[in-house]
Amino acid sequence: MYLLVLFEKYTNTFISYPSTVGGTVSLVNEGKENKRSLQLNYDLRGTDGTAAAYISLGTNGVTIPSEAHGLNLWIKSATVNPHWIKAKIVDADGKVYLTNIQKGVDWTGWKQITADLPYDMAYPAKIERIYVVETEDSNKASGSMWIDGLSF
Repeated sequence: MYLLVLFEKYTNTFISYPSTVGGTVSLVNEGKENKRSLQLNYDLRGTDGTAAAYISLGTNGVTIPSEAHGLNLWIKSATVNPHWIKAKIVDADGKVYLTNIQKGVDWTGWKQITADLPYDMAYPAKIERIYVVETEDSNKASGSMWIDGLSF
């Protein structure tokens, strides 16, 4: 594994689905591996069906090294919630993978998460987005999460 991402090198933006999902992305002076991390504030309430709050990782995403089989990511959560954390990965052939990073947030504070990468990706592949998603209307909530130390 090697540390790859210093988020301050990217222009990170907030994207939502549907457009009524509220939120912001900002670079903050609180990191686990680095001095700074990305903070995602989101509000999934007031929507029907799937709702997601995305961190778009720059204009071209983050390149995944061809020897990588998994990813590590430090995630800090302010609250426990059932939301999933996922990544949108696009491979060299343009195939999109919506990869599970964590099914439900069962902690507060920092936690290092390890996730497998799709075995059939064509390289070079890129992580375009990291996001929080909820499909159950009764579980919709607002919250904050911090991301740091993405490594492969």
